[in-house]
Amino acid sequence: MRESIRKEREKARRHKKALEHARKHHRQYMKKWDKKKSEANRKYHESINDTKGVYSIILAKDNHEIKKLMKVGQMWRSTAFDRFDKLVKENRDTLCSVKTTRDSDKVKYELLLLKKIDPNEDDGIRQFRDENDRLVDTFTDRIDFAIMKKEKWFLSETFVVYGYDPYNDKKSAEWVVENILLGKDNIKRIIPYKKNIIVMNDDDFDIIRIKSLDLRDELFYILKERCKEHPNLLFISTISEAFQKELKAKIIEKTGWTNVN
Repeated sequence: MRESIRKEREKARRHKKALEHARKHHRQYMKKWDKKKSEANRKYHESINDTKGVYSIILAKDNHEIKKLMKVGQMWRSTAFDRFDKLVKENRDTLCSVKTTRDSDKVKYELLLLKKIDPNEDDGIRQFRDENDRLVDTFTDRIDFAIMKKEKWFLSETFVVYGYDPYNDKKSAEWVVENILLGKDNIKRIIPYKKNIIVMNDDDFDIIRIKSLDLRDELFYILKERCKEHPNLLFISTISEAFQKELKAKIIEKTGWTNVN
């Protein structure tokens, strides 16, 4: 019995030692690989006359920073611009963006790519040319950073969904798609009714409340386009007066509201 236990312990010890050796070998291999990859990356950027700098990407409201979307860090110039362009593209794909970009609106949201000013290279210039070839001040809260690029930023419109806090837990159009429309594969009817969109399933329904009829119609169209490859989702743009009355009664029964608007 003792001999058997001794052999098992010796076998376990050899196995542990072999694992440690394999891990050590893997770490050494990865270290060499990372070094080669880093060197190849450096040579590539140098071949295209790329330079390194300290960059950051922020979201600004009326020229003041409200959120950092990329932390301050050293990187290649092309990498910083690629990350900035990727954020802009993702933002342009926002479902149902807030209409705060009209000329009459006072609030201005912008995405800014910032670069830390090198004191040894600072020429005192605080302007750059925008997409319309106009000189723009490189305004920023941080005086040691200059704006390298800026783009208009679209906020996502949010909606009150019945059952969630109407003030602190409004939902985006993307949330509605992922959590209400595509949550299950059962048949659902999506119906615009007054300043609401009703999503009816087998035994219950969701209510999405919207601040205007125009926005309701826009959201209905966006949801329809976004979900057109899902045959279980039936988008019904008009309903009869009899069904409107029936729907109103169901909403009042579910919510306890005295009226539906």
